[in-house]
Parts: sequence; structure tokens; C-alpha cells
Amino acid sequence: MFSIIAIAHEAWMLHGWRPDIVVEGQIVDQNTKEPIEQAWVPILIMISGRAFDDEGRLRWYTPEGAATGRLSPMSTVVQTDNEGRFSYRVSVHEAVQSLGYTRFEVDLGAYKKKYQSVKASDGKPTESVTVHLPYSFRRNAYHDWPALKRRLSSSDLRLLIGGNVDRVSDKTWPAWARYAHVLASDEIDTWCNAPNEKENLSFGAFYEASNLVALQGVLLAKSLARDPVASRENGAMAATDLFESLSKTYHDATPEFAWSEALRYHPANAATTELGRRPFQSDQKAILCNVLRVNSERLLRQSISLRSSQK
Repeated sequence: MFSIIAIAHEAWMLHGWRPDIVVEGQIVDQNTKEPIEQAWVPILIMISGRAFDDEGRLRWYTPEGAATGRLSPMSTVVQTDNEGRFSYRVSVHEAVQSLGYTRFEVDLGAYKKKYQSVKASDGKPTESVTVHLPYSFRRNAYHDWPALKRRLSSSDLRLLIGGNVDRVSDKTWPAWARYAHVLASDEIDTWCNAPNEKENLSFGAFYEASNLVALQGVLLAKSLARDPVASRENGAMAATDLFESLSKTYHDATPEFAWSEALRYHPANAATTELGRRPFQSDQKAILCNVLRVNSERLLRQSISLRSSQK
């Protein structure tokens, strides 16, 4: 009986009326249960099925029972109001776009400076949770929800902008670009405003802030590629090359630092090596803070301008 109902559901989703995807809820402080306003909520619509190119050729296919295939270009990020509430509505047809066979589920995250994203049910740290929505037709039902827990530094949600976002629609692009800028700005402030201790002046700590600026460029490179395969290739290339491309600016700003030695190592390993703990002078740090902020603002302006010009 279930298989007959499932087949009927699939036929209805493919040929018949498709309900809107509606995501709405509230983000609260995990400890106090008070609502959190102006929190960012990435809404990731995970879609699977068959995708075809402009000539009708099958590009990819996710079989029944496999992991969800791709992130919908209509995935977005919204902010909560003064009661911690948020909402987002998009039609299934718009969300799945070129897919001919559709399943979807929704992942939610939560971000605000000086908070950590956690599961509402048990308070365990998480980047996102999968929530169950009506008409998603996934066999598994998820009933968790994201919350935020107070902490001393900004939360690190890089994967939500760097790894998962392959394509972005013109409608959702401004929100993603601004969200990426907020993440970078918060991390820059965390480093730049830290006490002048050795760890907070170090190359490793600087790299953590610089990496989020680099990820603004990764998002830009991915969003400008309309083809999903090219999008992933451009994103991977940007992730590898962007820090090194920015390094000339860093070197020009603070030539006294041993950049030639620093860049002989993979920067991602910097925080755990002796090199990663090598300190900047306080005046060098002040200059680099300005460079980071200028580059982050430049990438935001470039992102909005270039995307707008494509319409």
C-alpha cells in the first residue's frame, strides 16, 4: 500500500499541483529561551532527482534512497525580527528549477556574533539541522531545530557559504553576499579587537580571519558560474588560490613580516605549527586589520555590482 501511495505522490509532484515550500520559525537563546533578533538563518533546500541540460540530455541523477543531490539555487539566508521570528516561501517549481523528478528537504542554520549554533533539543554544537516539512516526501521525519548559545567569540559557519553553495539565483544572491560579508567582518573584528597577546597577534589567528574574506571570493566565483559543474571547479580553484592572491597585498602592507617563509607552508595548517604562532608586531596587526576590512568591503561591492549587471 505504501509503495502505491509513494508512486502516486511522485506522479503528483511531477505532473500535478506543487505546494510552496514554507519555512518559518523562531530562533531563541538555548539557555534563557529568550528570542534572538537579527540572527542570520541560512535556509538550505536540498534537492534530488534528474537534471537535464538545454538540449534535453541527462546531466545527473540521484537514485531512490541515495543522499540528497544538490543545493537549490533558491536556498537563501534571512534574518530574524525583534521577536526572533523568520519566514521564507518559495514554490517547489522555482526551487527545483530544471529537475524533472523531485524530492527535497530543508537544512537550517543559525548565526549571530558571539553565539554558537546548537541543536535546540540537546544544546550540542551543529552547523545545521535537517527539519521536516509537509509535502517534502522524505521517508525520514526530522523534528530538531537550531538555537543559539552565548559564547565569547564569533561562530564559525564557513561550510554554509564555502562548501555547500554551488549555485545562487539572482533573487537570493544579495542575501548570500551580505551574509558572507557579515561572517568575514565578525571574524576580522574578533581578531583585530582581541587583547595584544601572542596568540591573538599570530599568523595562525590572522589566517582564520583572512580565510573568511577569501571565502567571500569563493562564493563570488561559484555564483558567477551558471553551470553546476563549472561552479564547483571554480569554487575549488578559488579556495586554493585566493589566499595566495591576497598575500601580495599582505606583503606590500607589512613587508617586515616573514611572508616568504610563511607561504612555504599550507596556510590552513598554520594555527598548529610554530610558524602559525609567530607574532605580528602591534603596528603590523593594525595595518593588516585595515587590509582585511578593505578587501572584505571590496568583495561585497564587487559581488553585488557584478551580479546585478547580469540581469
